[in-house]
Amino acid sequence: MQHRPFPEIVTGENDWEVFEETERPRTDMTNKKMYVPLDDNCHKCGLQHGRMVRRHELGHVKWSPKSMGRLKQGVMEEAVHLLEEIRINHLLTWHGIPMSEPHKCINEVQMFTRQLVEKGSVSEILKWCIAAAFLREKKSSWLSHRLYLATRKGNVGNYNSPLSHELEATLIAMQDMIDSHTLTAQRIKDLEFVIEQTYWFHRVMIVTNKNTSTITKNISFNRVKKYAKDLSDILSMFSERPTEEEVFLSAEQKAKLEEVKLADEKDEDSYLDTDELYEEAGINDTNSLKALDQRNKADVRKKLYDMKQAGTPPNWGTLKVHNPQCSINLSNKLRQGYTRIAKDYGTNPNKIQRYVVDKKIFSRKHNVYGGTVLIDASGSMHFSGEDILEVMQQVPAVTIAMYNGMSSSGDLRIIARNGRRVNEEYLNTYSGRANIVDLPALEWLGKQEPKRIWVSDLQVSSKGSDFTREGLEECVKALSKYHITRLADINEVKQFVKQLNVLK
Repeated sequence: MQHRPFPEIVTGENDWEVFEETERPRTDMTNKKMYVPLDDNCHKCGLQHGRMVRRHELGHVKWSPKSMGRLKQGVMEEAVHLLEEIRINHLLTWHGIPMSEPHKCINEVQMFTRQLVEKGSVSEILKWCIAAAFLREKKSSWLSHRLYLATRKGNVGNYNSPLSHELEATLIAMQDMIDSHTLTAQRIKDLEFVIEQTYWFHRVMIVTNKNTSTITKNISFNRVKKYAKDLSDILSMFSERPTEEEVFLSAEQKAKLEEVKLADEKDEDSYLDTDELYEEAGINDTNSLKALDQRNKADVRKKLYDMKQAGTPPNWGTLKVHNPQCSINLSNKLRQGYTRIAKDYGTNPNKIQRYVVDKKIFSRKHNVYGGTVLIDASGSMHFSGEDILEVMQQVPAVTIAMYNGMSSSGDLRIIARNGRRVNEEYLNTYSGRANIVDLPALEWLGKQEPKRIWVSDLQVSSKGSDFTREGLEECVKALSKYHITRLADINEVKQFVKQLNVLK
């Protein structure tokens, strides 16, 4: 039996055409054409998905404009459509038109969610969530964020739950994937980011204003266009699909995690959550250079999204380079700045004892290149003389510099070189303050010995301590131009400096 909707009743216009469409339901407001399923109960699960879809499309007929009008630069049509879904579903619920049944079979929703987690970009997962972000019943006040983060198995089909069946099933599937302990720490962070953003867009779309939890009765289309720019930024920045290695743990990592998990289960006084399990197994942080590169890309994308678009290029401060006296000699605590490499050819057989082992009885000196480490020494970053020693114990020939600034200028100070460093008092005196000279400092780094490492939390700023997207974009370009590796803090330097600076 077919169930044809009647947009004519809503608009009072009799020239509407309705076509059967189950894969991509939609309404063409300009040409008065509607494409919807016309079926009765679903032959798979027995629920009336078609009825929910037809109600939704009639909501577009009632409240959506015929045209989205002129969009601002950088606003994607897809972002407008997604936020309009939130608006229409909310208006339907608020006006007493029940959205109490799912638009799709729940098992299909969860299956598709798992596929997105395995192969989809952050943008694709977010689009899937936002399209389902609505409340299935009328509410007078907004609900806690915990509804998004604490969804667990067993809630599907619970009609007392306020979230839509689709979104609830999606969140459960995502949580199940996290709890399976097969995803990388970065992929889990991606999913948490999606949940955060879904919550944020849903909330700002349906409350009276940002500072209250009171739900509005009416939402204008202008609100859709207002927040479409923010959503467009995410969709464009996070569109890259991950590789399998970026999504799933390796067999070795799974084994480590399983070992920690079994030990935790045996300990009656211990209960480690997912983050703690990963940390205990030593796989919560980036542990390979390839994974580090992917982590850095994700960090940059998220930071760019968080920063406001200033519209004008950053005004970097003037950089002054200082060469203070490195009064603390670390030579007795460091291995030499070169190493002897065994060879099976040469002129001086000074390792004759190796003849019966591998016949590599010759050796020659190979320098250990320490490269250059540049540390953002603003108020948000912290390190000590002991940290410097630990780095130099791994790469004795390293040169370490720090920079910061104030007002319209900044200073770059070389605090360790040739096996010596400045004293603790010097570090304490000149640490802190603002950034101001991030880009000039990176340009200085680009002229130094490789490998080049920049230690920064990506909180770059120019004159007036302005944190702008343009400023960070300029710094990111400098990283690529000068082949600079960014590390988040001094602990990561200790972890990666030896891998980055190999023996030559």
